[in-house]
Amino acid sequence: MCLHIPKDFQPIPPTPKQSKVKTLTKNKFKVFSLQFGGYATQAIFEQKMIELTSALKNQSIRFSEDDLGPRAIHFNNIYNSPSKFWNRRNEVWLLVQSPKK
Repeated sequence: MCLHIPKDFQPIPPTPKQSKVKTLTKNKFKVFSLQFGGYATQAIFEQKMIELTSALKNQSIRFSEDDLGPRAIHFNNIYNSPSKFWNRRNEVWLLVQSPKK
């Protein structure tokens, strides 16, 4: 699970109270994103990832999977609490392929 720290708190993030919780800093990255509504299950995330990869491949757009194979880094994002029933927002992300060096 990943929680994003608001920009105002990023310079000095709060210290986790449990030893299993870690604060990590990631470098900036770019993603291709597919947004969808409703309650997202693992099966729905998998289907939406197939839709995103198919759309990119159909347009000959390269993404990180081209470098990393089928286990490419991807993200499943849920933006709402479970108690929100309407107008839910979810996204699947694939990393934009890094330029060749």
